[in-house]
Amino acid sequence: MDISINGAAETVTALKELGFRTAVCSSADREKLEINIRAIGLDTSAFDVILSGSDVERQKPAPDVYLLGAEKVGCLPSECMV
Repeated sequence: MDISINGAAETVTALKELGFRTAVCSSADREKLEINIRAIGLDTSAFDVILSGSDVERQKPAPDVYLLGAEKVGCLPSECMV
């Protein structure tokens, strides 16, 4: 079953080639994240940072996973696109 959004993998690849830092930040568990990343045709190495709900104390609706992701890629939250 193809669960990907058309162009998702290509967009991530293009952003990396342009020098952007990339992260996956989700409240899902790490195993599910890795399965979903592979399902869209990418390897986990395509991302600089992968964070799951277990990486933060507060999950949704708190923005903690996104704030930690910004910190890990070295950006201010205002410099990130989600």
